[in-house]
Amino acid sequence: MDGGLEPSRRLRIGIVAPPLVRIPPRKYAGTERIVAAIALGMHERGHQVTVFAAGDSDLPCEVVPVVPHSLWGRGLKGDTTAYLEMSVALAWQQAGRFDVIHSHVGRPAS
Repeated sequence: MDGGLEPSRRLRIGIVAPPLVRIPPRKYAGTERIVAAIALGMHERGHQVTVFAAGDSDLPCEVVPVVPHSLWGRGLKGDTTAYLEMSVALAWQQAGRFDVIHSHVGRPAS
């Protein structure tokens, strides 16, 4: 869907999500539900959207898999800092592809 935007008005948007839960989530998930809403809304408006997320995410736009399957879906517990940093690093490596990168990955308080 092009959303009626002229090609010169379409943005290339990168969205970085924690790879903990698939997008959209099957059950409750705060961050992942917000990422899904933003990605779908921007895609429907005609923007080129790329989401850096778990590989089992199911979106109508490009998904760059940070990990093959959502970490919590695989039963991973404990410190996920390395995976969060990996998500940001992967997006940063591809930053030239985007007009804007919207990150939903935070750092735990120290």
